[in-house]
Amino acid sequence: MLMLITVTTLSITLVFVQSNLTRGEAENNFVFAKVFMKTLGLQVDDVAWQTGQMDTIQYSSRDGEMFLREGILEYEIKVKYVGESEETINYVLNGLFFSVPISKYSLDNSYFTELLPGDMSTLILSRSTDPVTRVFVVQKNPIGPEGTYESEYIRIGVIPVIRATSYNITTPTGVGTTTTKYCKLLLAKLQTGLGTPSAPQYVTLLGTDITARVLKGVETLTVTVSYPRSGEYYNSEFFRFPQETQTLNFEGGAEVEIYVSTVEVGYKN
Repeated sequence: MLMLITVTTLSITLVFVQSNLTRGEAENNFVFAKVFMKTLGLQVDDVAWQTGQMDTIQYSSRDGEMFLREGILEYEIKVKYVGESEETINYVLNGLFFSVPISKYSLDNSYFTELLPGDMSTLILSRSTDPVTRVFVVQKNPIGPEGTYESEYIRIGVIPVIRATSYNITTPTGVGTTTTKYCKLLLAKLQTGLGTPSAPQYVTLLGTDITARVLKGVETLTVTVSYPRSGEYYNSEFFRFPQETQTLNFEGGAEVEIYVSTVEVGYKN
């Protein structure tokens, strides 16, 4: 009887130790995945504004997978010009995700944390050092029909955000000076098309195109984010933006430059 009890205790101990080791390994993989996706988000900025610039980033994961989800965000930019005329510009955007099976590692349901920029308090980022992507971690189950691929994973996401920097230029005139207000908006679109890297667990980014629009006499510029695939749970609760509408005001009018870059993504799990 004593021997039976001893063997049972040893068996439980071994299972407990193995469970702890497995969870420790899974936690390390999750930490590495967060670092990798944050690096990926920063690299988008590096390639976006130089056509032909390419970066390749390697990751290592036993369980996680990359995927690109199309049409999950839409930014509406409503422009009001001096003199009351208006114009609306829309951008529908994709997101890049790394999925971690909750069967291997799980956080609390409805868990959310922002990795980049880390202190986002407005919809539009305004510092020159801010990135053009937002990187976040979310576990929101179910994210899709129960038992499907979409329902069983933590996601680490990289999504495009708008960065707008404003500045004034003062020039001398015959009777003094005149000041012109400027605002530069940057937006990087992520899309497939680059092809698949030859080696697994690599992601390649390539800046392929930059378009520019110059809008003069802009009095206000209002940006609103919406979720075209909210019915698939990619909604406000999933993305958790600090606000969904923000207005920039330019008293007397400003010249606004909108630069939109296309960054092609290639990956192989």
